Amino acid sequence: MEDVRFEVWPNDRHNFFDRREVSFRDAHGIFEIRSLRGGEYKVDLLTAEGQVAPTQRISVLAGESKGGLAFVVVAGATLRGRVVDPKGAPLSAASISCGQAHAQSDADGAFQITGIPVGRQRVMMMSGESEEDWDVDVPEGAETLDLHTTRLFPIAFPEASSGVCAERVGDKLTIRSLSAKAKAAGLAQGQTIQSVGDIPGSEIGRSGARGLLGGRPGEHVTLTLADPPRTLTLAITTDNECD
Repeated sequence: MEDVRFEVWPNDRHNFFDRREVSFRDAHGIFEIRSLRGGEYKVDLLTAEGQVAPTQRISVLAGESKGGLAFVVVAGATLRGRVVDPKGAPLSAASISCGQAHAQSDADGAFQITGIPVGRQRVMMMSGESEEDWDVDVPEGAETLDLHTTRLFPIAFPEASSGVCAERVGDKLTIRSLSAKAKAAGLAQGQTIQSVGDIPGSEIGRSGARGLLGGRPGEHVTLTLADPPRTLTLAITTDNECD
């Protein structure tokens, strides 16, 4: 197979110096990925036609040559959704990526990404000083997944915390970890956050959750939970970090 691109990520996704992009045009489908340092990596493949292969994970020692890595190319899923600003207005020309697949939002904030492999994938968005990311599970045999709406917030570094840390998978925002104070308020890991203030949890990614669930000491944040249904208000303090 010709005209194929590989993307190689170290398990530590923040170590961009070890990231590799490799393209090849070999009629026999033979490829080489050179100059990797010892460690564990995730390898994604994308063809020019938008086909993908299931993600593979490899482990190499420093100076080691490893063969026998084979990819079986299949048609990938299509992800579609919409990106808006914190107030809900459409964001055009936002950059959206998932693995090696990239797209830009149109004038209505809508986007579509093709060639997404099966498994848990990281969706990333950027526009100006704002960025967002969350995970999505792509089931085997899926053709199109609707990611609905995501709000893109400016990068935030709150001074203090409500004691709740959350993560989003698909369109569900759940509690990942808690402070002792938040646990004492009756919150539990794994609970679904239906909304933060008046913003639906389904529209909030990691960056947005960090900013919305934190703030300045003395401020408060209101959470509505889905399981079981309840609404509570938490104080934001400097001694309230998640475990």
